[in-house]
Amino acid sequence: MIYLRKIFELVTHQVAEIAEVPLQTARGKRRPFKDVLQEVNEKRNIIPLRFSGSGYKLFGELSDVIHGQSDEDVALAKYRPCRQLVLGVVDQVAKDNEYANAIEELGWGIDDIGQIASEGVSS
Repeated sequence: MIYLRKIFELVTHQVAEIAEVPLQTARGKRRPFKDVLQEVNEKRNIIPLRFSGSGYKLFGELSDVIHGQSDEDVALAKYRPCRQLVLGVVDQVAKDNEYANAIEELGWGIDDIGQIASEGVSS
């Protein structure tokens, strides 16, 4: 579960850097993950549509287990579905990268990526 949360954070932060979403506040403090995730998802649709309204809830589930809010049996029961959802985020980012590569090869404007990705997700 620790690794799943770390993967989720790393992928989100990597996309944030690409999408020019700040990871720190104006005062140099780390922005809350919820805020970063929301802004990244608005720009790049990294949370699969099926659970897009619950992207931060996944982070919360992972955090609850990590910080001892669950016993071992609960953690084991949650591992598989959490893994599947984290992999969904990773797959979504990979799809966005494929869109970006295709757009670049066609010579289209880089600003079109978010729009094309969101159109591809909703259709």
